[in-house]
Amino acid sequence: LPALNASACTKSKRLGNENDGGWDVCLDDLPATGCVVYSGGINDNPSFDEAISAQPFGCEVHGFDPTLGTNLPAMSQRFRKAGMHLHDW
Repeated sequence: LPALNASACTKSKRLGNENDGGWDVCLDDLPATGCVVYSGGINDNPSFDEAISAQPFGCEVHGFDPTLGTNLPAMSQRFRKAGMHLHDW
């Protein structure tokens, strides 16, 4: 995704939680189709990943987090259910 530069961005949106887990995204140059997002440090909050993979964005999401430990099975299931990919490294 394009980095958010507030002075250069005419249309932005917060995706995910307001506090931890969300990101402000510049929508000016977001491709209409075929976007791929590599997301690191999911922990227990994939709210951004779920938002960017859902419509109208529909991005292919690959999440990476080697620290999930015992939370890995539940988070893997949550990612699969949303059509995303979780990598535990």
